[in-house]
Amino acid sequence: MIRIHRAALPAWVYVVAICLGGCMSERNAQIPSTAERVAEGTGDVSYRAPDNGRVYVFDRNDDRIVFTGDVDKDQLVVVDTKNDRITVGDKVVSEKSLHPGNAHRIFFESGTSAQTAGHRMNEGNTNTGNNPNNTSGSMR
Repeated sequence: MIRIHRAALPAWVYVVAICLGGCMSERNAQIPSTAERVAEGTGDVSYRAPDNGRVYVFDRNDDRIVFTGDVDKDQLVVVDTKNDRITVGDKVVSEKSLHPGNAHRIFFESGTSAQTAGHRMNEGNTNTGNNPNNTSGSMR
């Protein structure tokens, strides 16, 4: 009986690990269904926008959006987990919001450029790009 119990424990742990891994969200409800998943990874992830649009960087493990913002055609979006930042073009648009080892996804929605050149952080910080004294950086 003891041998069966010892053999069953690793199988039980394996099943739990699969269930937890499978329980990660595919996308957050705040990401429109029209946005396509274009990149994913547990390390650095990047994506070059084929057109003007909006990107959503989603942390699957924590089920949260870590960045949302407008991008121009050919701008490179980089989720840099080593340096804990997200860049769009040559601008840092988010710092200290990433958890290394988590799975990050980039979603892209074409043609949805906002009226302003700002970006929105999901943590409640909003930059509409309309404040001339704002030095946090806009994406364009």
